[in-house]
Amino acid sequence: QPAPPAIPLNMENVKVKIKEGSIYESNEAYPSDWISYNIGAGIENGKHVIFLSIHAFPCRYIPAKNELLCVDKMKIKVNYEPPKKPLMQNDVYDLLIIAPSEFSDALQPLVEHKENYNISTKIVTIDEIYGGTYFVVKGRDDAEKIKYFIKNAIEQWGIKYVLLVGNSEKFPIREAYAYDGEEAYFISDLYYADIYNKDG
Repeated sequence: QPAPPAIPLNMENVKVKIKEGSIYESNEAYPSDWISYNIGAGIENGKHVIFLSIHAFPCRYIPAKNELLCVDKMKIKVNYEPPKKPLMQNDVYDLLIIAPSEFSDALQPLVEHKENYNISTKIVTIDEIYGGTYFVVKGRDDAEKIKYFIKNAIEQWGIKYVLLVGNSEKFPIREAYAYDGEEAYFISDLYYADIYNKDG
């Protein structure tokens, strides 16, 4: 019997209707391979990392024959090639503050405070990003332009921390999906933190 769909913990169980169809007449084994993998990128413990997810299936099912194929052992070998150059080329600033220009003066005391603790800090306004003051502008919309700017700042300035200033009326947003039974989408800054994919 097929497994039921995943549901949030705060929702009641949903009765699953089992559907028969052509999938149960297939002579192809499911899953199609004994082993598959996915490569992704993200942040772990404050560092940019590559994630390798390996999916090993010791048993595979052929529906038309009602046959189960199983193996006793699997051998997985992973080859890793280190990057040819370091991610960060320079170490100019530690903290990047991105804010609307109207907040620049109000943020100066924060910059001075960080500098007093040897945290080299740079304020960049949203208008400077859109205008290409520091880096060539890339991106299909304002949010992506800021994301590409952060990527450039990481690689060319050695940025370790980013502070985004402004609410949704002042700062471009992206919404994340995490349905909890009440809301499906919510504003999140994860879009700006997740800079890289598996290819860089």
